[in-house]
Amino acid sequence: MQMLAVIVDILKIIGFILLCIIAILLIVILLVLFCPWRYCVDVRKEEKLIGKASVSWLLHILRIEVIYQEAVNLKIRILGIPIYDKLKREAQAAARKEKAAAKEQKKNKETSDVDDADEGEQKLQPDITAASIEPKETASVELKETTSEKHTRNKKVRQKSGKVWWEFPQYLFEMLMGWMEKLLEMLLSLPELIEGPVERLEKKIDSVISKVEYYTKLFRKKGSKWVIDFLKLRIFKVLRHIRPRNAKINLYYAADDPAKVANMMAYYGMAMPWLPRHTNFTAELGEPKLEGSIRIKGRVHLIVLLWHGLSIYLNKKVKTFLKLLKEGQKM
Repeated sequence: MQMLAVIVDILKIIGFILLCIIAILLIVILLVLFCPWRYCVDVRKEEKLIGKASVSWLLHILRIEVIYQEAVNLKIRILGIPIYDKLKREAQAAARKEKAAAKEQKKNKETSDVDDADEGEQKLQPDITAASIEPKETASVELKETTSEKHTRNKKVRQKSGKVWWEFPQYLFEMLMGWMEKLLEMLLSLPELIEGPVERLEKKIDSVISKVEYYTKLFRKKGSKWVIDFLKLRIFKVLRHIRPRNAKINLYYAADDPAKVANMMAYYGMAMPWLPRHTNFTAELGEPKLEGSIRIKGRVHLIVLLWHGLSIYLNKKVKTFLKLLKEGQKM
């Protein structure tokens, strides 16, 4: 009975620990889904371009930063403690490589010193095998090669000198006849050469026409129109949720041509309805210059993205529409 009670107590403790782990995991998942992820983009241009984009979660417990300043750096921090730094890791890896290269150089120097010492000892000893026996056979081979080369050269000279001037018209006629035969062969083989590409081009044109007809029929259906409207609505809602809550834009433009300044002011006037409220733009005559700063802030709830994504993924009409689109690609 005591053993059973002990086992029951151990099982209770294990079950309690498992329940605590499951509860912690559920809390973390709910926090990730429902707690907003805040993003901030800050870009400045004075002499050089400097950019910074950061994403933070749950009062900056987790913070991810991407910084651009002559190089891209990625930083990850948890509770303000740096966990990952791209530039530091690259510097450490470069330092390790330099150390390994220095060690290899030392080893190579030691081995080269040992080899030099061995070679010095071998040079002191008389080398009987290296008492170079001037091979007479090689000399005879060289003589043979020179004589054969002379023979071939003399043969060519004889062949050239053997042609007589009155044989030149016959030689020209034979050459022209050979060219004519090659031209006729090429002309006869042209249809065969053209037939393959023409057939392939016709097949491609037919496939394109059939695809266009298939997609026009598909998009004219009522179900496909409903799917397109549904996707538009979901995407619009996602974009409206992601859009920045706060934006500040300050731009300064200078040019030595009044026409350029006037054009920039006209472009700014056309873009004003689409720009955020806190947007300042100044254009004036002076040395050519473009400076400014852009700061954008916003937030994203992952539950919203998950909800819209699942509503699109689990919709049967969307699935059938995507299958029909894939079938059109196979045609």
